[in-house]
Amino acid sequence: MRVPHEVTERTDLDESGSNLATAIQTLRTRATAWSDVMAAMEKIIPGLTRIEEVVSGRYIGLRWFQRRPGNKEAEFTSTEMSAGAIRALAILVAAQQLRPHELLILEEPEVALHPGAMGVLFDSLKAASRHGSVLITTHSPELLDAARDEEILVCDYHKSATEVGPLDKGQRKLVRDGLFSISEIMRAEPLRIDGQRPHS
Repeated sequence: MRVPHEVTERTDLDESGSNLATAIQTLRTRATAWSDVMAAMEKIIPGLTRIEEVVSGRYIGLRWFQRRPGNKEAEFTSTEMSAGAIRALAILVAAQQLRPHELLILEEPEVALHPGAMGVLFDSLKAASRHGSVLITTHSPELLDAARDEEILVCDYHKSATEVGPLDKGQRKLVRDGLFSISEIMRAEPLRIDGQRPHS
């Protein structure tokens, strides 16, 4: 995602994100969708003013513009931006491209991202889930705290098998009663699948 890629006819963001600039070029034709991406990115990167595609021969890349002290604007290529910023942009683009009856799967979207950006990403993914399905695997307390307890499924690996189920009713009650957040429970004990007995 950091380096320019060959111009391609594949306009949906691919699994690796390697065609990010092309996906953005296409998304920009939907003004509201691109506006939503930029509004989220401006919260993640203070002073961000715009992101533009740059075509050079058969290749397309991105330029980032950020306001600096003294109201001066600095320009950066994707190779100069943090991995977290680029990852956040790709996730936001994928969320905007989600169509009805499609499933967007994100594995640990928190990797390389500042914890403060988790709420912004969650809001965008929650909005995307209104017209498609979104499945997130995460260890991020911030993402889990943003979710409703009934939206959380717990995964447990035991005896060479992975079990998945709803959050334990007792842990859910602690959250609903306002006694603990999900992240506070995680720090005290493992999240449990409802009805599951502790492993010996």
